[in-house]
Amino acid sequence: MKFDNNHKNKKPTNSTNPTKNNKPKPLDNSMDSTEKLTIEKLGNDFEGVCYTKQGRCLVKGALPNEVVLADNPRKSGSVTIYNLKKVLKPSPLRVESPCKYQSICGACNLLYVSVEGQHKLKTDLIKRRLNDYRNLVSDIIYKQDSKRNKIQFSFAKAGTDIQIGFFNSDTHKVEDIPECLMHDNEKFQAVRLALKKWCKKYDIIAYNPHRQRGNLRFAVLRVLKDSLAITLVFYKHIDDGLSYLYSLLKESFSFVSLNTNINSEISNAVFSGDPEYCMGEKQIADRICGIDYLYQAGDFLQTNSEICESVYNKVLEIILNSGVKKVVDAYSGIGITTALFAKNGFDVISVEISEKAVETAKKTAKINNVADKITFLSGDFNLALKDVDCDSGSAMFVDPPRAGLGANVCQTILTKAPSTLIYLSCEPKTLAADLKLLSAKYQPTLIQPYDMFPNTNHVESLVCLQRKTN
Repeated sequence: MKFDNNHKNKKPTNSTNPTKNNKPKPLDNSMDSTEKLTIEKLGNDFEGVCYTKQGRCLVKGALPNEVVLADNPRKSGSVTIYNLKKVLKPSPLRVESPCKYQSICGACNLLYVSVEGQHKLKTDLIKRRLNDYRNLVSDIIYKQDSKRNKIQFSFAKAGTDIQIGFFNSDTHKVEDIPECLMHDNEKFQAVRLALKKWCKKYDIIAYNPHRQRGNLRFAVLRVLKDSLAITLVFYKHIDDGLSYLYSLLKESFSFVSLNTNINSEISNAVFSGDPEYCMGEKQIADRICGIDYLYQAGDFLQTNSEICESVYNKVLEIILNSGVKKVVDAYSGIGITTALFAKNGFDVISVEISEKAVETAKKTAKINNVADKITFLSGDFNLALKDVDCDSGSAMFVDPPRAGLGANVCQTILTKAPSTLIYLSCEPKTLAADLKLLSAKYQPTLIQPYDMFPNTNHVESLVCLQRKTN
Protein backbone atom coordinates (compact mmCIF):
# COMPACT_ATOMS: atom_id res chain seq x y z
CA MET A 1 0.00 0.00 0.00
CA LYS A 2 1.21 3.48 -0.76
CA PHE A 3 1.33 5.51 2.40
CA ASP A 4 -0.08 8.62 0.72
CA ASN A 5 -3.39 6.77 0.41
CA ASN A 6 -3.57 6.79 4.21
CA HIS A 7 -7.07 7.64 5.40
CA LYS A 8 -5.50 9.98 7.94
CA ASN A 9 -4.57 12.22 5.01
CA LYS A 10 -7.19 11.11 2.54
CA LYS A 11 -9.44 13.75 1.01
CA PRO A 12 -13.07 13.26 2.02
CA THR A 13 -15.24 12.62 -1.00
CA ASN A 14 -18.76 13.48 -2.01
CA SER A 15 -20.35 12.15 -5.17
CA THR A 16 -21.17 15.48 -6.76
CA ASN A 17 -18.96 15.07 -9.80
CA PRO A 18 -21.03 15.96 -12.89
CA THR A 19 -18.37 14.51 -15.20
CA LYS A 20 -18.93 10.92 -14.06
CA ASN A 21 -21.79 8.73 -15.23
CA ASN A 22 -21.52 5.18 -13.98
CA LYS A 23 -25.22 4.48 -13.64
CA PRO A 24 -26.34 0.92 -14.50
CA LYS A 25 -28.03 0.66 -17.90
CA PRO A 26 -31.84 0.18 -17.93
CA LEU A 27 -33.12 -3.11 -19.31
CA ASP A 28 -35.31 -3.39 -22.39
CA ASN A 29 -38.60 -1.54 -21.83
CA SER A 30 -40.50 -4.57 -23.13
CA MET A 31 -39.68 -6.41 -19.91
CA ASP A 32 -42.08 -6.35 -16.97
CA SER A 33 -40.48 -3.72 -14.70
CA THR A 34 -41.98 -5.07 -11.45
CA GLU A 35 -41.10 -8.48 -10.04
CA LYS A 36 -41.87 -10.44 -6.90
CA LEU A 37 -38.57 -11.59 -5.42
CA THR A 38 -37.55 -13.71 -2.44
CA ILE A 39 -34.31 -12.47 -0.92
CA GLU A 40 -31.84 -15.24 -0.12
CA LYS A 41 -28.94 -13.44 1.56
CA LEU A 42 -27.08 -10.16 1.87
CA GLY A 43 -24.21 -8.96 -0.30
CA ASN A 44 -21.06 -7.36 1.04
CA ASP A 45 -22.65 -3.90 0.92
CA PHE A 46 -25.73 -5.17 2.79
CA GLU A 47 -27.90 -5.24 -0.31
CA GLY A 48 -30.47 -8.05 -0.71
CA VAL A 49 -29.36 -10.84 -3.07
CA CYS A 50 -31.45 -13.35 -4.99
CA TYR A 51 -31.20 -15.35 -8.23
CA THR A 52 -33.72 -15.35 -11.10
CA LYS A 53 -33.67 -16.00 -14.84
CA GLN A 54 -31.77 -12.70 -15.02
CA GLY A 55 -29.01 -14.25 -12.89
CA ARG A 56 -27.75 -12.54 -9.73
CA CYS A 57 -30.08 -9.73 -8.60
CA LEU A 58 -29.48 -7.01 -6.00
CA VAL A 59 -32.18 -5.09 -4.12
CA LYS A 60 -30.92 -2.29 -1.90
CA GLY A 61 -32.87 -2.11 1.37
CA ALA A 62 -34.09 -5.73 1.30
CA LEU A 63 -33.24 -8.29 3.99
CA PRO A 64 -32.73 -12.08 3.95
CA ASN A 65 -35.92 -14.19 3.74
CA GLU A 66 -38.04 -11.19 2.78
CA VAL A 67 -40.53 -11.32 -0.09
CA VAL A 68 -40.50 -7.99 -1.91
CA LEU A 69 -41.81 -6.21 -4.95
CA ALA A 70 -38.93 -4.68 -6.87
CA ASP A 71 -38.93 -2.50 -9.97
CA ASN A 72 -36.76 -0.42 -12.32
CA PRO A 73 -34.34 -3.24 -13.24
CA ARG A 74 -31.04 -2.21 -14.82
CA LYS A 75 -27.86 -4.07 -15.69
CA SER A 76 -24.45 -3.50 -14.16
CA GLY A 77 -22.14 -6.06 -15.74
CA SER A 78 -23.70 -9.48 -15.12
CA VAL A 79 -25.80 -8.25 -12.18
CA THR A 80 -29.37 -6.93 -12.33
CA ILE A 81 -30.11 -4.14 -9.86
CA TYR A 82 -33.64 -3.38 -8.68
CA ASN A 83 -35.27 -0.69 -6.60
CA LEU A 84 -37.22 -1.84 -3.56
CA LYS A 85 -40.88 -0.96 -4.18
CA LYS A 86 -42.71 -2.78 -1.38
CA VAL A 87 -41.98 -5.37 1.33
CA LEU A 88 -44.64 -8.09 1.15
CA LYS A 89 -43.20 -10.34 3.86
CA PRO A 90 -40.85 -8.49 6.25
CA SER A 91 -37.87 -9.92 8.08
CA PRO A 92 -37.99 -10.06 11.91
CA LEU A 93 -34.95 -7.75 11.75
CA ARG A 94 -36.89 -4.98 10.01
CA VAL A 95 -38.10 -2.02 12.08
CA GLU A 96 -39.68 1.33 11.38
CA SER A 97 -36.95 3.92 11.01
CA PRO A 98 -36.68 6.26 14.04
CA CYS A 99 -35.62 9.08 11.70
CA LYS A 100 -38.27 10.92 9.71
CA TYR A 101 -35.65 12.03 7.18
CA GLN A 102 -34.22 8.58 6.48
CA SER A 103 -36.06 8.13 3.18
CA ILE A 104 -34.56 11.30 1.68
CA CYS A 105 -31.26 11.67 3.54
CA GLY A 106 -29.39 8.55 2.47
CA ALA A 107 -26.63 8.95 5.08
CA CYS A 108 -27.76 6.18 7.46
CA ASN A 109 -28.52 3.26 5.17
CA LEU A 110 -29.35 0.63 7.83
CA LEU A 111 -31.90 2.50 9.94
CA TYR A 112 -34.59 0.06 8.79
CA VAL A 113 -32.77 -2.74 10.67
CA SER A 114 -33.07 -3.21 14.44
CA VAL A 115 -29.99 -2.50 16.56
CA GLU A 116 -29.62 -6.21 17.32
CA GLY A 117 -30.12 -7.01 13.65
CA GLN A 118 -27.41 -4.60 12.56
CA HIS A 119 -24.96 -6.17 14.97
CA LYS A 120 -25.79 -9.67 13.76
CA LEU A 121 -25.44 -8.69 10.10
CA LYS A 122 -22.13 -6.89 10.67
CA THR A 123 -20.67 -9.75 12.70
CA ASP A 124 -21.80 -12.20 10.02
CA LEU A 125 -20.13 -10.05 7.35
CA ILE A 126 -16.77 -10.25 9.12
CA LYS A 127 -17.15 -14.01 9.55
CA ARG A 128 -17.93 -14.35 5.84
CA ARG A 129 -15.06 -12.14 4.73
CA LEU A 130 -12.58 -13.81 7.10
CA ASN A 131 -13.97 -17.29 6.62
CA ASP A 132 -10.71 -19.09 7.40
CA TYR A 133 -10.78 -17.55 10.88
CA ARG A 134 -14.53 -17.28 11.43
CA ASN A 135 -14.34 -19.15 14.75
CA LEU A 136 -12.15 -16.34 16.14
CA VAL A 137 -14.66 -13.59 15.34
CA SER A 138 -16.31 -12.20 18.48
CA ASP A 139 -19.67 -10.46 18.61
CA ILE A 140 -19.46 -6.83 17.60
CA ILE A 141 -18.82 -4.20 20.29
CA TYR A 142 -20.99 -1.10 20.25
CA LYS A 143 -22.07 1.84 22.40
CA GLN A 144 -25.79 2.50 22.58
CA ASP A 145 -26.64 6.00 21.32
CA SER A 146 -23.01 6.94 20.68
CA LYS A 147 -22.71 10.09 18.58
CA ARG A 148 -20.46 11.00 15.68
CA ASN A 149 -18.03 13.85 16.16
CA LYS A 150 -17.80 14.67 12.45
CA ILE A 151 -20.48 16.44 10.39
CA GLN A 152 -20.18 17.24 6.70
CA PHE A 153 -22.80 19.68 5.52
CA SER A 154 -23.57 20.13 1.83
CA PHE A 155 -25.38 23.15 0.39
CA ALA A 156 -27.88 23.81 -2.38
CA LYS A 157 -29.82 26.85 -3.55
CA ALA A 158 -33.55 26.82 -2.80
CA GLY A 159 -35.12 29.92 -4.34
CA THR A 160 -33.88 32.85 -2.27
CA ASP A 161 -32.95 30.49 0.59
CA ILE A 162 -30.17 27.94 1.03
CA GLN A 163 -30.55 24.25 1.85
CA ILE A 164 -28.16 22.84 4.46
CA GLY A 165 -28.01 19.11 4.94
CA PHE A 166 -26.54 15.97 3.40
CA PHE A 167 -25.84 14.83 -0.13
CA ASN A 168 -27.87 11.78 -1.16
CA SER A 169 -25.72 9.61 -3.44
CA ASP A 170 -28.80 7.84 -4.84
CA THR A 171 -30.76 10.94 -5.85
CA HIS A 172 -27.67 13.14 -6.39
CA LYS A 173 -29.42 15.91 -4.48
CA VAL A 174 -28.66 17.89 -1.35
CA GLU A 175 -31.45 17.25 1.12
CA ASP A 176 -32.31 19.88 3.74
CA ILE A 177 -31.91 18.10 7.11
CA PRO A 178 -32.79 20.26 10.17
CA GLU A 179 -31.95 17.64 12.82
CA CYS A 180 -29.97 14.42 13.11
CA LEU A 181 -30.08 11.50 15.55
CA MET A 182 -26.48 10.50 14.83
CA HIS A 183 -24.96 13.71 16.21
CA ASP A 184 -25.35 15.88 19.28
CA ASN A 185 -28.58 17.36 17.95
CA GLU A 186 -28.39 20.59 19.95
CA LYS A 187 -24.96 21.39 18.54
CA PHE A 188 -25.96 20.15 15.07
CA GLN A 189 -28.87 22.58 15.02
CA ALA A 190 -26.80 25.43 16.50
CA VAL A 191 -24.18 25.22 13.74
CA ARG A 192 -26.81 24.82 11.04
CA LEU A 193 -28.74 27.88 12.29
CA ALA A 194 -25.54 29.95 12.44
CA LEU A 195 -24.71 28.99 8.84
CA LYS A 196 -28.26 29.88 7.74
CA LYS A 197 -28.06 33.33 9.37
CA TRP A 198 -24.64 34.01 7.88
CA CYS A 199 -25.65 32.92 4.37
CA LYS A 200 -28.79 35.06 4.48
CA LYS A 201 -27.10 38.18 5.88
CA TYR A 202 -24.21 38.11 3.39
CA ASP A 203 -26.05 36.57 0.43
CA ILE A 204 -23.80 33.51 0.31
CA ILE A 205 -24.78 31.34 -2.69
CA ALA A 206 -24.41 27.56 -2.70
CA TYR A 207 -22.14 26.18 -5.41
CA ASN A 208 -23.84 24.29 -8.24
CA PRO A 209 -21.36 21.76 -9.69
CA HIS A 210 -23.35 21.30 -12.90
CA ARG A 211 -23.57 24.99 -13.76
CA GLN A 212 -20.36 25.90 -11.92
CA ARG A 213 -22.09 28.84 -10.28
CA GLY A 214 -22.23 29.97 -6.69
CA ASN A 215 -19.45 29.59 -4.15
CA LEU A 216 -20.14 27.68 -0.90
CA ARG A 217 -19.51 23.95 -1.36
CA PHE A 218 -19.20 22.25 2.04
CA ALA A 219 -18.82 22.81 5.77
CA VAL A 220 -16.79 20.09 7.52
CA LEU A 221 -17.10 20.04 11.32
CA ARG A 222 -15.49 18.31 14.27
CA VAL A 223 -17.47 18.65 17.49
CA LEU A 224 -15.36 17.72 20.53
CA LYS A 225 -17.22 18.35 23.79
CA ASP A 226 -17.54 22.17 24.00
CA SER A 227 -15.15 22.81 21.09
CA LEU A 228 -15.77 23.15 17.36
CA ALA A 229 -13.38 23.00 14.41
CA ILE A 230 -15.14 24.03 11.21
CA THR A 231 -13.81 24.31 7.66
CA LEU A 232 -15.79 26.16 5.00
CA VAL A 233 -15.03 24.94 1.48
CA PHE A 234 -15.47 27.59 -1.23
CA TYR A 235 -15.17 27.55 -4.99
CA LYS A 236 -13.29 30.86 -4.77
CA HIS A 237 -11.97 32.90 -1.88
CA ILE A 238 -14.22 35.25 0.09
CA ASP A 239 -14.03 37.00 3.45
CA ASP A 240 -17.69 38.00 3.53
CA GLY A 241 -18.91 38.00 7.11
CA LEU A 242 -16.60 35.33 8.48
CA SER A 243 -16.19 37.34 11.70
CA TYR A 244 -19.97 37.44 11.99
CA LEU A 245 -20.21 33.66 11.54
CA TYR A 246 -17.47 33.17 14.11
CA SER A 247 -19.38 35.28 16.65
CA LEU A 248 -22.54 33.22 16.05
CA LEU A 249 -20.67 29.96 16.61
CA LYS A 250 -19.08 31.29 19.81
CA GLU A 251 -22.58 31.60 21.28
CA SER A 252 -22.78 27.78 21.36
CA PHE A 253 -19.13 26.68 21.80
CA SER A 254 -16.43 27.72 24.26
CA PHE A 255 -13.71 27.20 21.67
CA VAL A 256 -14.07 27.64 17.90
CA SER A 257 -11.50 27.08 15.17
CA LEU A 258 -12.69 28.63 11.89
CA ASN A 259 -10.88 27.52 8.74
CA THR A 260 -11.35 27.81 4.99
CA ASN A 261 -10.42 25.78 1.94
CA ILE A 262 -10.59 26.78 -1.72
CA ASN A 263 -11.62 23.98 -4.07
CA SER A 264 -12.02 25.14 -7.68
CA GLU A 265 -11.70 21.64 -9.09
CA ILE A 266 -14.49 19.88 -10.98
CA SER A 267 -14.22 16.67 -9.02
CA ASN A 268 -15.82 14.69 -6.23
CA ALA A 269 -13.19 15.76 -3.67
CA VAL A 270 -14.28 17.89 -0.73
CA PHE A 271 -10.91 19.50 0.04
CA SER A 272 -8.24 20.75 -2.33
CA GLY A 273 -5.09 20.76 -0.23
CA ASP A 274 -5.08 21.41 3.51
CA PRO A 275 -7.55 23.73 5.26
CA GLU A 276 -6.24 27.21 6.00
CA TYR A 277 -6.61 28.63 9.50
CA CYS A 278 -8.75 31.75 9.59
CA MET A 279 -9.68 32.78 13.15
CA GLY A 280 -10.28 31.54 16.66
CA GLU A 281 -8.29 28.61 18.05
CA LYS A 282 -5.75 27.17 15.64
CA GLN A 283 -6.00 23.84 17.47
CA ILE A 284 -8.67 22.57 19.85
CA ALA A 285 -7.98 20.27 22.78
CA ASP A 286 -9.65 17.04 23.80
CA ARG A 287 -8.94 13.96 25.92
CA ILE A 288 -9.27 10.24 25.19
CA CYS A 289 -7.97 7.21 27.12
CA GLY A 290 -6.32 9.59 29.58
CA ILE A 291 -4.35 11.27 26.79
CA ASP A 292 -4.67 15.03 26.25
CA TYR A 293 -4.35 15.76 22.55
CA LEU A 294 -4.66 18.61 20.05
CA TYR A 295 -6.75 18.59 16.90
CA GLN A 296 -6.41 20.89 13.91
CA ALA A 297 -8.81 21.06 10.97
CA GLY A 298 -7.84 18.47 8.35
CA ASP A 299 -6.23 16.04 10.80
CA PHE A 300 -7.40 12.43 10.81
CA LEU A 301 -9.54 11.55 13.82
CA GLN A 302 -11.83 8.57 14.43
CA THR A 303 -15.44 9.67 13.93
CA ASN A 304 -16.92 7.87 16.95
CA SER A 305 -14.99 8.94 20.06
CA GLU A 306 -16.69 6.45 22.42
CA ILE A 307 -15.98 3.42 20.23
CA CYS A 308 -12.50 4.74 19.50
CA GLU A 309 -11.76 4.74 23.22
CA SER A 310 -12.84 1.08 23.46
CA VAL A 311 -10.61 0.17 20.51
CA TYR A 312 -7.52 1.97 21.84
CA ASN A 313 -7.96 0.49 25.32
CA LYS A 314 -8.15 -2.99 23.78
CA VAL A 315 -4.99 -2.37 21.74
CA LEU A 316 -3.20 -1.23 24.89
CA GLU A 317 -4.40 -4.30 26.80
CA ILE A 318 -3.03 -6.62 24.10
CA ILE A 319 0.35 -4.87 24.13
CA LEU A 320 0.55 -4.87 27.94
CA ASN A 321 -0.04 -8.63 27.93
CA SER A 322 2.41 -9.34 25.11
CA GLY A 323 5.62 -9.03 27.15
CA VAL A 324 7.23 -6.61 24.66
CA LYS A 325 9.21 -3.49 25.53
CA LYS A 326 8.96 -1.59 22.26
CA VAL A 327 6.01 -0.58 20.05
CA VAL A 328 6.05 0.54 16.42
CA ASP A 329 3.01 2.77 15.89
CA ALA A 330 2.35 2.90 12.13
CA TYR A 331 0.06 5.41 10.42
CA SER A 332 0.16 7.20 13.76
CA GLY A 333 -1.56 10.46 12.73
CA ILE A 334 -1.62 13.13 15.45
CA GLY A 335 -0.05 10.73 17.95
CA ILE A 336 -2.86 9.72 20.29
CA THR A 337 -1.93 6.02 20.39
CA THR A 338 1.76 6.91 20.34
CA ALA A 339 1.36 8.92 23.55
CA LEU A 340 -0.89 6.22 25.04
CA PHE A 341 1.74 3.52 24.54
CA ALA A 342 4.54 5.75 25.85
CA LYS A 343 2.53 6.76 28.92
CA ASN A 344 2.25 3.06 29.77
CA GLY A 345 6.03 2.59 29.79
CA PHE A 346 6.84 1.49 26.24
CA ASP A 347 9.52 2.88 23.98
CA VAL A 348 7.63 3.93 20.85
CA ILE A 349 8.64 4.48 17.22
CA SER A 350 5.91 6.61 15.65
CA VAL A 351 5.65 6.73 11.84
CA GLU A 352 3.40 9.16 9.96
CA ILE A 353 3.70 10.62 6.45
CA SER A 354 2.10 14.01 7.21
CA GLU A 355 4.69 16.41 8.60
CA LYS A 356 1.86 18.58 9.94
CA ALA A 357 0.44 15.62 11.88
CA VAL A 358 3.90 14.74 13.22
CA GLU A 359 4.34 18.27 14.58
CA THR A 360 0.99 17.96 16.36
CA ALA A 361 1.98 14.52 17.69
CA LYS A 362 5.17 16.02 19.15
CA LYS A 363 3.08 18.64 20.99
CA THR A 364 0.80 15.90 22.31
CA ALA A 365 3.84 13.98 23.57
CA LYS A 366 5.08 17.05 25.45
CA ILE A 367 1.65 17.77 26.94
CA ASN A 368 1.56 14.22 28.31
CA ASN A 369 5.23 14.28 29.46
CA VAL A 370 6.28 11.30 27.32
CA ALA A 371 8.43 12.93 24.62
CA ASP A 372 11.56 11.16 25.90
CA LYS A 373 9.95 7.76 25.22
CA ILE A 374 9.16 8.42 21.54
CA THR A 375 11.10 8.48 18.28
CA PHE A 376 9.14 10.32 15.58
CA LEU A 377 9.61 9.44 11.91
CA SER A 378 7.96 11.38 9.10
CA GLY A 379 7.62 9.55 5.80
CA ASP A 380 6.33 6.53 3.93
CA PHE A 381 5.81 3.74 6.46
CA ASN A 382 7.20 1.00 4.22
CA LEU A 383 10.42 2.93 3.59
CA ALA A 384 10.77 3.99 7.23
CA LEU A 385 10.16 0.48 8.53
CA LYS A 386 13.14 -0.89 6.63
CA ASP A 387 15.45 1.15 8.89
CA VAL A 388 13.55 0.44 12.11
CA ASP A 389 14.94 -2.00 14.68
CA CYS A 390 11.90 -4.21 15.16
CA ASP A 391 12.75 -7.55 16.77
CA SER A 392 11.10 -10.28 18.83
CA GLY A 393 10.71 -7.88 21.74
CA SER A 394 8.51 -5.56 19.69
CA ALA A 395 4.84 -5.11 18.94
CA MET A 396 3.46 -3.27 15.93
CA PHE A 397 0.15 -1.44 15.65
CA VAL A 398 -1.10 -0.66 12.13
CA ASP A 399 -4.19 1.37 11.24
CA PRO A 400 -4.02 1.66 7.44
CA PRO A 401 -6.46 3.32 5.04
CA ARG A 402 -9.33 1.50 3.36
CA ALA A 403 -6.90 0.21 0.72
CA GLY A 404 -5.22 -1.90 3.41
CA LEU A 405 -1.51 -2.64 3.83
CA GLY A 406 -0.88 -4.19 0.42
CA ALA A 407 1.74 -6.70 -0.67
CA ASN A 408 4.84 -4.50 -0.23
CA VAL A 409 4.08 -3.47 3.34
CA CYS A 410 3.04 -7.00 4.29
CA GLN A 411 6.34 -8.34 2.95
CA THR A 412 8.32 -5.77 4.93
CA ILE A 413 6.42 -6.69 8.10
CA LEU A 414 7.17 -10.37 7.43
CA THR A 415 10.84 -9.51 7.07
CA LYS A 416 10.94 -7.51 10.33
CA ALA A 417 8.70 -10.05 12.11
CA PRO A 418 7.65 -8.31 15.34
CA SER A 419 6.31 -10.84 17.85
CA THR A 420 2.86 -9.19 18.05
CA LEU A 421 1.03 -7.45 15.22
CA ILE A 422 -2.22 -5.57 15.85
CA TYR A 423 -4.23 -4.54 12.79
CA LEU A 424 -7.14 -2.09 12.89
CA SER A 425 -9.12 -2.26 9.63
CA CYS A 426 -12.05 -0.29 8.21
CA GLU A 427 -12.42 -2.51 5.11
CA PRO A 428 -13.06 -6.28 5.49
CA LYS A 429 -12.13 -7.04 1.87
CA THR A 430 -8.60 -5.64 2.06
CA LEU A 431 -8.17 -7.01 5.58
CA ALA A 432 -8.85 -10.51 4.25
CA ALA A 433 -6.28 -10.06 1.48
CA ASP A 434 -3.64 -8.80 3.91
CA LEU A 435 -4.24 -11.60 6.40
CA LYS A 436 -3.67 -14.12 3.62
CA LEU A 437 -0.28 -12.57 2.92
CA LEU A 438 0.65 -12.26 6.59
CA SER A 439 -0.31 -15.91 7.26
CA ALA A 440 3.18 -16.93 6.10
CA LYS A 441 4.46 -16.01 9.57
CA TYR A 442 1.44 -14.90 11.61
CA GLN A 443 -1.61 -16.51 13.13
CA PRO A 444 -4.64 -14.43 14.22
CA THR A 445 -5.58 -15.00 17.87
CA LEU A 446 -8.38 -12.43 18.19
CA ILE A 447 -10.79 -10.80 15.73
CA GLN A 448 -13.01 -8.15 17.30
CA PRO A 449 -15.50 -6.17 15.17
CA TYR A 450 -16.58 -2.70 16.34
CA ASP A 451 -19.64 -0.71 15.32
CA MET A 452 -17.82 2.55 14.70
CA PHE A 453 -20.58 3.79 12.37
CA PRO A 454 -24.00 2.70 13.70
CA ASN A 455 -26.87 2.57 11.18
CA THR A 456 -24.49 2.37 8.21
CA ASN A 457 -22.94 -0.52 6.28
CA HIS A 458 -19.45 0.21 7.65
CA VAL A 459 -17.73 -2.00 10.21
CA GLU A 460 -14.33 -1.72 11.91
CA SER A 461 -12.27 -4.79 12.87
CA LEU A 462 -9.38 -5.24 15.28
CA VAL A 463 -7.15 -8.28 14.67
CA CYS A 464 -4.37 -9.48 16.96
CA LEU A 465 -1.76 -11.67 15.26
CA GLN A 466 1.07 -13.59 16.89
CA ARG A 467 4.23 -14.66 15.11
CA LYS A 468 4.33 -18.40 14.51
CA THR A 469 6.99 -20.32 16.42
CA ASN A 470 7.92 -22.67 13.59
